[in-house]
Amino acid sequence: MENFTIGRRQIYILPTRMGWYFGMIMLALFGIAIKFDNQAAFMMLFVLISMALIGMIYTHNNVLGLSLSSLVSKSVFAGERANFPVIVNNDTSKKREAVWIVSGGFHQVVSLNPHERQQVELKLPTLQRGYFNCEPVTITSLYPLGIFFCWTKRFSPSKRCLVYPQPLNLVPMPNESDQAGKNNNVIISKPGNEDFQGMKQYQEGDRIRDIHWPSVAKTNKLVTIEY
Repeated sequence: MENFTIGRRQIYILPTRMGWYFGMIMLALFGIAIKFDNQAAFMMLFVLISMALIGMIYTHNNVLGLSLSSLVSKSVFAGERANFPVIVNNDTSKKREAVWIVSGGFHQVVSLNPHERQQVELKLPTLQRGYFNCEPVTITSLYPLGIFFCWTKRFSPSKRCLVYPQPLNLVPMPNESDQAGKNNNVIISKPGNEDFQGMKQYQEGDRIRDIHWPSVAKTNKLVTIEY
């Protein structure tokens, strides 16, 4: 089992589009406060700056200390989705809210209580047969204000999924009547010309070569061979 623990050196953080708008509002409020020497504007500016700094710290700490572990995946057929099990572990005493697990086109949000672990199935599409490697996994978060976006370094699991060729289903499946006959131990036979099955009384239309002549000599009755 592979482990990937998220430390401070594995985290990146930047303002979102809403965060840049928030910064422009604070810049405009700073200009108003300076020009008119308004104490209420200064107070509101300091409150907004404090909220932004606290939100940045909470966003950073929401993914700090989490760890990822990859498990063995099961084989699938080509065209089906490969499932790569990944365990998200929270060993800290803090609750984690709205943590996104992103891998390729797959994304899922999870919330972790203190000392809780959850298993996430990374479902990735397969296009061809052979060994299929898991896409790199990234953890992101916008919690709590949405003005900062935090993401981690990519975790590349070494686990692979074996993709078998897709079966063509050329042989038709048995229908319900055939299945019922098997359940009732009923043997349905058709006339042929290979294996000996028995003998029957001669009927008009039977082939001459199927007549059992030794029986005719003994019983003086026409009997034919069934195959």
